[in-house]
Amino acid sequence: MMDPEKRRTLIVELVSLAAQGKLTLDTEAVFPLSEIQDAVKAALIPGRKGKVLLRP
Repeated sequence: MMDPEKRRTLIVELVSLAAQGKLTLDTEAVFPLSEIQDAVKAALIPGRKGKVLLRP
């Protein structure tokens, strides 16, 4: 298990990088919450190149 202080330090660093736009994730698709079934199907596709996101 990771030391709590080390975990906190890493989380702070990740949040900082994301806020600076230096940490990005590839997005495969974005679905409205009303299309959650389609989003789950897309997330299960093997070999996809990015994250499948839901938006409210």
